[in-house]
Amino acid sequence: MIPARSPLGALQFHLFARPLHPELFETRACRVVEFDGARVDARILPDGHWISWQRGNAWVSQVASVAGQPLPCGQALFQLRLHQQRTLGTRLPCGARYEAQWTVETLEPEAFGRVHDEIERDGAKRGLLHVFPAEHWQTPALAHVTADARPGLVVFTCFHTYPDELTVVKTLSLVEWRPQPPSPGRRAERLG
Repeated sequence: MIPARSPLGALQFHLFARPLHPELFETRACRVVEFDGARVDARILPDGHWISWQRGNAWVSQVASVAGQPLPCGQALFQLRLHQQRTLGTRLPCGARYEAQWTVETLEPEAFGRVHDEIERDGAKRGLLHVFPAEHWQTPALAHVTADARPGLVVFTCFHTYPDELTVVKTLSLVEWRPQPPSPGRRAERLG
């Protein structure tokens, strides 16, 4: 059987402050959500995800995919290999704040099985879940994307499993276009 996904080592993270053309991507699952004047389009790709956020003329397009994925040349705010652990952030041209972090974790077989099953259970209840084809004796690769919002803020969480490598990739990203009130009992924190 042909593997459901490319090897994890080929995965890259891209961020654009512009829309991308849907025809660039082979989509396995898709969901569109609108709230607070914003539109979020989440797509699961064969090797990752593409999430776009739009509010008026402001855009963010986040892509996690293999190096060979056709994307606009030289227009990415970030283009990084998706490995280990990383946190990054920027102020977008539209004035919104963007932050992302990811972890790539290889687990023991038993722990991987538990995490895989937990992602699958959570995906059956909320968000966008895609189970990739696998032989009946194999653990299928999963992709699970959620978008949680409150006024002026959206948080995207994406999980991708790589059963052949016993590895889970988690990305957590936020777009904040309106300052958030401080949480009770905590001081407000601002980024530059």
